[in-house]
Amino acid sequence: MVMDRLSGLPELTVHGLLRARAAERGNDPFLMFEGQVLGYVDLLEASERLAGGLKALGVGRGDKVAIMMNNRPEFLIGWFALSMLGAVEVPINTAHRGDLLHYMLEQADCAVLIVEGQLCNRLGDVLPGLGGLRHVVLLDGGQPLACAQQQHHWDVVAVSESPSEWEALPPSAPVAVMFTSGTTGPSKGAVLPQKYVLVQGAIIAEACQYDAADCLYNALPLFHGNAQFLSTIPALLSGARMVLARKFSASAFWEEVARHNCTAFNYI
Repeated sequence: MVMDRLSGLPELTVHGLLRARAAERGNDPFLMFEGQVLGYVDLLEASERLAGGLKALGVGRGDKVAIMMNNRPEFLIGWFALSMLGAVEVPINTAHRGDLLHYMLEQADCAVLIVEGQLCNRLGDVLPGLGGLRHVVLLDGGQPLACAQQQHHWDVVAVSESPSEWEALPPSAPVAVMFTSGTTGPSKGAVLPQKYVLVQGAIIAEACQYDAADCLYNALPLFHGNAQFLSTIPALLSGARMVLARKFSASAFWEEVARHNCTAFNYI
C-alpha cells in the first residue's frame, strides 16, 4: 500500500525522511555523483550545517529561497536544509534569464538566491529590481555582483554550526514553490506542502516496487519535480541508492547505468 511507505516516519517532511533513513541506515552509500559518494549521514550533516548558515542570514519558516544551479549534490543539500528551517525552496530553471527570471524571483517573493557561479552572468539586469531579495549565496566562488544584495560564498555559509534546536513542522507546511511550464500563459507558482512531496514519492516507490536493493539513475534537472519528488524521494523512501548525473546524455546513459548497476530510471 502507498501509505505504508510513509508509516514509521516520525515527521512527514522531506528532511524528516532524510533523518529517518540516516538513523536507520547510518552512513550507507546513498548518492553517487561523478565519483563522489555521499552516505545518508553525510547528506544529513551537510544539510544541517547549511541550515545553520542560512539561519544566521535570517532565513526562517516561510521564507522563500531560490535555488539556481545545475545537478550536483549541493542542490539536494540546499533543498533539505531549507526544509529543516521550514523555508520554502523555489527551484529555478537554469535556462531562464531576463524578464522571465525576474518575474519568478519577484512573484515568489524570494528573500535569498543560491546560485551557481557559472550562472551569475544572468543576474546583472535582474537583481536591481528585486527589493525583497536580501542575500545572494554564490557557489563555486562566482565573481562578486554589482548589486545591493548582501553576497556570501557557499563555502562559508555551508560550514556553519548546525542549529541546536529544530522547529517541528506539520505535513501541511509548504516546502516548495514550483513554477508551471507556462505553455498556456505566464508561469504560475504552485505552492506544494511537505506531505504532497512524500505522497508523490510513495506512489512511485510502490508502483515500481522499489526496495533497498535498487539503484535509481537520476539525470533529469533537479529544478524539475520529477527529479526531486519522483526520483530522489522514492530512493530515500526505499532505502535505495541514487546516481545523480549532471545532465542527461544519450551517449553516456548506458555506460553509467551499467557502471553503477542501476535498476531504474524515471523519465518524463
